[in-house]
Amino acid sequence: MKLDKLVKDALIDYYGLQGKDYVFDVKPVAKPRMTQRDKWANRPCVLKFWAFKEELLLTATLLGFELPDQFLITYNIPFPKSYSVKKKDGLRGQPHKMKPDIDNLTKAVLDVFKEKDQSVWSHWPRKFWSDDPSIVITI
Repeated sequence: MKLDKLVKDALIDYYGLQGKDYVFDVKPVAKPRMTQRDKWANRPCVLKFWAFKEELLLTATLLGFELPDQFLITYNIPFPKSYSVKKKDGLRGQPHKMKPDIDNLTKAVLDVFKEKDQSVWSHWPRKFWSDDPSIVITI
């Protein structure tokens, strides 16, 4: 975690970011592959994404947050209920190397905040195991 803090500080300095963290206390959700059928069929993964989108937008409104064109983003992924206390202790704060994929998590966030995301020219996503699910966006 110390190394991550050093890298984060270096990126903030290099890109000239403010270094302000916006914490969204929502469980990160990956963007599902949408189909025409999703207009009328209520697949659980799509319903989960829409609920995530509403919650993230509500929190952003309360925080007065607007996603800039360059940012750092950290996904704090919760442990599955089946994990033992010992396993959780060993993974807490470590990089999350399982599904959901980091690109699908980022697609979900970009779809929530940007109607057209081609303006985003730099982002650095990371994901870690955590007891408290959240998304932290540093601008």
